[in-house]
Amino acid sequence: MERKKLAFLVIALAVLTLILGCPSPDGNSETLTNTISGKVIDLITGNGISGAKVLFGSYMGITDTNGNYTISVGDLVTGNFAVYKGVEYSFIFFEGMTSIDPSANPTYNLYMMPLDTSTYTTVTLSGKIYDDGGTEILDDYRVELFIFNSSGGGTSGGEIFYDKTGGTGYTIDTMTNVSNCFVSVKIKGNDEIPIPGFSFFLQNQDLSASISNYDLTQPSTGYTDVTINGVDGDYFTADLLVPGYLPVQFYVEGELSGASSTIVPIYNPDNYPLIWINSVYLPDDPGTNDEKAKMSMSAETAFTSSVNLPLKLTEVGPTATVNAANTANWNGNTLSFTGVGGATSYFAFINDDSTPQVQGMISMGDTALTFTDDFITSVLNPGSGWDIDIGPVWTGTGMDWGNMISQPIGLYNGPAAVPLYEIILIFADDPNTVAVDIIP
Repeated sequence: MERKKLAFLVIALAVLTLILGCPSPDGNSETLTNTISGKVIDLITGNGISGAKVLFGSYMGITDTNGNYTISVGDLVTGNFAVYKGVEYSFIFFEGMTSIDPSANPTYNLYMMPLDTSTYTTVTLSGKIYDDGGTEILDDYRVELFIFNSSGGGTSGGEIFYDKTGGTGYTIDTMTNVSNCFVSVKIKGNDEIPIPGFSFFLQNQDLSASISNYDLTQPSTGYTDVTINGVDGDYFTADLLVPGYLPVQFYVEGELSGASSTIVPIYNPDNYPLIWINSVYLPDDPGTNDEKAKMSMSAETAFTSSVNLPLKLTEVGPTATVNAANTANWNGNTLSFTGVGGATSYFAFINDDSTPQVQGMISMGDTALTFTDDFITSVLNPGSGWDIDIGPVWTGTGMDWGNMISQPIGLYNGPAAVPLYEIILIFADDPNTVAVDIIP
């Protein structure tokens, strides 16, 4: 799997967009009247999703026309977590979440990716890109644009190759199109690591209509030379945390090559905090066509001129891939499979024959998961021929799949205490390990 795609996936799974705080359940078993509330949000538009179902343990709520929900719960909530709406959006299902204390953490804003965007309004942006000296960037430089709005929507324009010689520059389409957008721009050279290259952002952009001359110019001021300290060979990225928006993933990207430190100019005139990630990618590990990703994530870090990267993981992690094709079983409401050594939990992607995108993501603390009757009726039955691809996970300090939803998530409105996370995942780039039509 291509490195950036894999890293994006790992971070998306690990933090479910962004973790904003850590609850501390008090273990009180006394039954009290409490509520859990929040909003279920379309990840592209930022609009609320009506009719979405939210499951916290044995308690369920349904969102209103604006996407808001309120659920009456007891004093301590344990069990599974899920958010879903038929086959219109990708679902999330976490098995065995840890305890939630609703009196300490009562608000959970949740995000869902739409599966059919054919009715969404799309605007097209095109133009030229210039460096801080006014020079147009070169042919085949890779351009990455991320667009966010303050309602909670965000889309990536993908990675495009710049066309200087042909005169077309860049062109992207976006469905995150309102008058208050935040635009992140990253220019990468022709190598995997962006050297030469630069990043910057634009705030309060009106993208409510297509713009044919949306030229992007690197600011001449606002950069700080940041010394990145680590170990030779460290591959690092950093997510920028901008109040009121989703995190800007991969805003900084680089590698320590032949040295234990490097200097990276980072555009951040507002001194927004960052989360730093140190990654190791091991191709053909533990087997041919497998890829093991080891990632350690820092706590939210104030923007300074010197950064110490999280220590690179040395743990072995899972020792094999999961062959769902040979071992997965479905008995009508329970999915089970044969696990592997070194795994502390598992993640799975599931999709049906009628939907080309990944339909949903499942996290499991062990090798069996029993779905609720309502989930089967609302999601699985409307689909057909569900395939499942299962990956093993090792988690270390601060990281627990079942623990993720017990931390309020949503737009960044910091500051927040984001703990260090350590995670190792294995992806098998082998279609023969996928259980095809495991769920009818």
